[in-house]
Amino acid sequence: MASLLPLLQDLLPMIIPSKVHIARDRELVAVPERVEIPSWYGHKPPANVSLGSSAEHQTDDGDVYDATSLPASQPEQEAELIRLVDHEECPVGQSTADHVLEGGGAISIGPRYCGHEPTSDAGATGPRVLRKDAIVGVTDSMCATVLLVKPRSASAIHHHGEQDAIIFAQSGYGVLLVSPSLEPVKAIKAGIKGEAPTREEEQARRYELSPGDFAFVPAWTEHQVLNEGDVGDVVWVVTRSGGEPVQVDLVGWGDARAKG
Repeated sequence: MASLLPLLQDLLPMIIPSKVHIARDRELVAVPERVEIPSWYGHKPPANVSLGSSAEHQTDDGDVYDATSLPASQPEQEAELIRLVDHEECPVGQSTADHVLEGGGAISIGPRYCGHEPTSDAGATGPRVLRKDAIVGVTDSMCATVLLVKPRSASAIHHHGEQDAIIFAQSGYGVLLVSPSLEPVKAIKAGIKGEAPTREEEQARRYELSPGDFAFVPAWTEHQVLNEGDVGDVVWVVTRSGGEPVQVDLVGWGDARAKG
């Protein structure tokens, strides 16, 4: 009888009808998360980089595939990002995703976020990071949350435990920092020999995400989300390989778990 249990688990979803779960944006509750103050907070943040030159600012890493970092020798059409068509956009108007160029013109990339979270004044509210549980506890295999990072704010350095995560950049121009590139085996050998890591090895890898971009973050990978802009929220949809979201906030890169 016990041998039939795995078979029943496979058959029940086909026999018993499943329910479709809809999560409305207006019904999602924004829960404050642990936030860190960027080192440049209170001063002028780093200048935003245009989409065309973002590949130049990515750290070279063989373990992470970046479609924007193809060699210059390849044809230009192969290096273009795949743009998804969104058939439901906001009404025409001023968008915080518009980038003003030096010549006075402006370009608009991707749809604007249609949610009900108002644009914040970073100077008045201070750094803030919010999370909205969209599809949570509905299935054991996956869940979806919305991460909202206010202007000039940074999330805590964290990882998702055993859960893999796929990030979709909904709106805003955010930065994904990933744990320093020093390999564990190399770090152990360097520790035995008493060799200090280079400055480059100590720095977190930086990836700039524009609206419409995707990122895959493997389990146990330490990372941090930044919004370096003065205006406009960074909104990312995070899908994880578990029914309930797991997040472990850390004191720093490779440090102990944060308390509270």
